Order: sequence, then structure tokens, then C-alpha cells
Amino acid sequence: MQVRFNAEKASYESQISQLQYRVKELESQVALYIADLDRVATSNNQRLNENDTLIKKVQELEDFYKIGELQSQIEFYKANSFVIKGFE
Repeated sequence: MQVRFNAEKASYESQISQLQYRVKELESQVALYIADLDRVATSNNQRLNENDTLIKKVQELEDFYKIGELQSQIEFYKANSFVIKGFE
């Protein structure tokens, strides 16, 4: 009876040891995944900031060209008004 008990005890202790090793492996993987997730989140935030900057630049350029377009329209209408006044 004692021999059987010792054999089962050894078997359980072996299983416990294997499970403890597996837990350590999984904890190590989790740490790696967390580090990778942090790296990806940081990269994502940087790209979002870059996108925001580019969007602002595009808006500024659009505003600039709208102003330029309006100025050219004003010049066009001024030129046409002189022509029209000349025929009156």
C-alpha cells in the first residue's frame, strides 16, 4: 500500500512540476505579448498624430487655395467691371 501511495505521490508531484513549468512559460508569453501590445499601441498613436498633422496641413492648403481662388475671381470680376464700364 505504501509503495502505491509513493508512486501516486511521485506522479502527482511530476504533474505539479510540469504544470508549474507550463505556467511560467505562459507568464513569459504574456509578458512578451504585453510588451508587443505596448509597442503597437505606441506606433499606432504616433501614426494617428502624423495623420492629424497631415489632415491639418491639407485643410490649411485647401483654405489657402480657396483664398487664392477667391482672389483670382475678384481680379477677374474687377477686370470685367472695367470692361463693362468702358462700353457704357
